[in-house]
Amino acid sequence: MTQKRILMTGATGFIGSHLLLRAAGSHAVHALVRGRAGESPRDRLAEALHKAACSYRPVADTTGLLDRVEAIEGDLDVPLLGMSDATREALAGIDEIWHVGASLQPFDDEHCASQVNVAGTRHLLELARELGVRRFVMVSTAYVAGTMDGRVPEALHHAASFNNDYERSKAQAEHLAEQFCAQHGIALDILRPSVVVGPRSSKTTGGSRTGLYGLMRELQRIAKAARRAGQDVLVLPGREGRINFVPVDDMLDDFLAIAGEPATPGCRVHHLVNSRDFPVAVLMDMLAGRLGLSAIRLQEGTQSERLRFYEGYTRNDKLFERARAPHAEMSDADMLNYVEAGLRELKYGGLDELFRMHRLQRPGGGELVAYECGDAGKPAVLLANAYGMPVDVWFPLAVALRRTHRVLTWDCRGLPDMSGDAQQFDAMDVGTDTYVDDVFTVARAFGVEQAALAGWSTGALVAAKAAARAPGFVTSLALLHGSFMLKGSELSKFQKNMKLLMPKVASSRGTARMMFNMVFSQEQRSFMFSWADQMLKRKVEQMMGQTDPAYQHLIAMPTRGVEEVYRYARMVTRFVDDAPEKWLGRIAAPTLLVTAHGDSTAHPDGTCRAAALIPGAQLEVARDGDHFTFYNRQDLRERVVSFLREPAAAMPLAASWQ
Repeated sequence: MTQKRILMTGATGFIGSHLLLRAAGSHAVHALVRGRAGESPRDRLAEALHKAACSYRPVADTTGLLDRVEAIEGDLDVPLLGMSDATREALAGIDEIWHVGASLQPFDDEHCASQVNVAGTRHLLELARELGVRRFVMVSTAYVAGTMDGRVPEALHHAASFNNDYERSKAQAEHLAEQFCAQHGIALDILRPSVVVGPRSSKTTGGSRTGLYGLMRELQRIAKAARRAGQDVLVLPGREGRINFVPVDDMLDDFLAIAGEPATPGCRVHHLVNSRDFPVAVLMDMLAGRLGLSAIRLQEGTQSERLRFYEGYTRNDKLFERARAPHAEMSDADMLNYVEAGLRELKYGGLDELFRMHRLQRPGGGELVAYECGDAGKPAVLLANAYGMPVDVWFPLAVALRRTHRVLTWDCRGLPDMSGDAQQFDAMDVGTDTYVDDVFTVARAFGVEQAALAGWSTGALVAAKAAARAPGFVTSLALLHGSFMLKGSELSKFQKNMKLLMPKVASSRGTARMMFNMVFSQEQRSFMFSWADQMLKRKVEQMMGQTDPAYQHLIAMPTRGVEEVYRYARMVTRFVDDAPEKWLGRIAAPTLLVTAHGDSTAHPDGTCRAAALIPGAQLEVARDGDHFTFYNRQDLRERVVSFLREPAAAMPLAASWQ
């Protein structure tokens, strides 16, 4: 891609920060940033980039990125953005303007929306003319069609009415830009995303607080009040139409592809939308289930001032035309995971709000990404995650622990920590002792001489082995749904299939590619599988289908691509080779083991047998629950926190356990 000089607005916003994260390495970007008392434009950019980076898994590396961006203080509300003559002179000759800044607040009044979205666009166009810009790229919205239904072409509209002032102001800005650019010979690309959600790869909010997430926040508030009043059914304004959601990474794939094409005289309009319009009724059912309600119903004529902005989108029966190739369809499972992750962030905050991130150096070379929350003066607790799992799974427990502990966790080397190329990974020892080494690398980096230790799934074995290696280091130990495949213990279908399939997949990247294409690729395949391939496919689907669909975003990384499939297979193959029965008896720390009868990922028999081998261990077995009980059960989290803080005084769980 040819490097361009670009003036960009909206870089501290949701879409703009994600765009800057991807574009800064390829272009010379001058980012317009509104001034704020006590905070420099550069600091605001750094904060926005960090938030955007933290929404990807693994967290995107922003090292050196800010040095490639010039932060320019300016304000869309004033002519020529309030820039000095010297600043405008320095910008003369830039190639393009990318106009991403806008007012998206649902309760802004008409004047505010018009001031930012219309007057701000006019001021930017006037600056474009003065600077001699050849191309103007502006982000609008697919919903400038207003209240019209049916097919929506990729063309300027002349809607008679709109659902809200935001739509009206964006439509006015489009017409203003088209007329101005035609008059002054500036190529114009109008990009119309639908309702933008967080990254497809992680299902996090991406830092957005509007659109789907604004609706969720309002529904959460209303649902809480309804439950207090003894109601479990919400009746809200609107009707059951369809909404188009587009992940921000899909949207930016389109944005950068369009920006990479030669500028075309005149005005081009592009719909940046998903290939599926999602049924509002299905979305409301998902939200009801996660908000503790039996139903959310939509009814014409119902009044709700707080939901007035969103009502128009529930009525939508638009079909957005799109000339570009379609993105992967937004499935029910995708949306369920966006809902789950969005509500989790509403409750606990995003990664950047909960954790402080650190990039450490391993003694043998290579980087280790660690996360810290809580007061550094409190006792430390280290959390060993399952292989290939994102830090998100620890959010509920970390929030509970940080009141009494300094919480430290880290990305598992190889996956999700994919730093280093394929050759470096192939040379890496991925035996369990390597992952135990990382426990102590983190402890040394933070000056921790003793700590409580907890681990989940495969991470439970890593935590247990660390406690066996250094008895004096671990003050208390919690092993949550450990994947203990001891000699003679019963195995779940998941564990049996792991033992059977992972060594084959780990044999080569070619085999991993076959597995990925056969089971995990979203491409449509036209050839028939052989009988053996069908059997293999069925076993893999059995193996990956043991989890609540709402948690798929938490376990998706090992199947995201060929390299991820290969790395996970190598790591698991070496994990299975371990023989915990040889060293579990050396654990001296007070130990709590937790499992559930309904855990179809790690068979509870392994945990029960491990408990019998660890001197003085306590065992909790949930009658119900699954592999994520520590994630979704507050009573278990309280038990774990109590035990890690004061093992001798910790009380057993209620009789519903055992």
